[in-house]
Amino acid sequence: KIDAKHTELAVDILHDMIFHSKFDAKELDRERKVVMEEINMYEDSPMRHVEDLLEGRSKIMWQLFALLAALFAALTAILAKIGIKGVDSNLATAIRTVVVILLVWGIVFFQGGHREIDKLTKTNWTFLILSGLATGLSWLFYYKAISIGDVSKVAPVDKCSIALTLILSFLILGEHLSLKTIIAGGLITAGTLVMVWK
Repeated sequence: KIDAKHTELAVDILHDMIFHSKFDAKELDRERKVVMEEINMYEDSPMRHVEDLLEGRSKIMWQLFALLAALFAALTAILAKIGIKGVDSNLATAIRTVVVILLVWGIVFFQGGHREIDKLTKTNWTFLILSGLATGLSWLFYYKAISIGDVSKVAPVDKCSIALTLILSFLILGEHLSLKTIIAGGLITAGTLVMVWK
């Protein structure tokens, strides 16, 4: 693998190796077989392909994952509204949480990420636990809301979290907010108010 900006240099080097080689033909043939074996080993490793995708080496991967997150978030609301009928909202959240736990830990073990648990620092543990508590409370309130209200009204209000996240990312993380981002956040908030306005 090479960086895209070095493509021309890499092609030039390969051209020189092939057409102006000083190696013995037998040695080249043996080396070619070794290289082919290494290529086959890489292509036979699904784990490597998954890692490449998850590491976001392609510039558009984060956008693809964001769109998939939005799609499944929408499905979550619709499926939850159907499944929660006649069921206590907290019980529904607990069942959903078990499914999420099994799914996520299954992915972690499949990728081998569980081997890095001992690398977590106290800061990692503290903020991951706090994040988990925040997620749990968010789910509990969300399920309670959709159990007594319309998904079409609850979902937009829930998405106000986008505007809140922008504000908190600026105040806590010190991230820069461009004018475009501020306008987008304002439009999301305005759209939410319009949708829930009676």
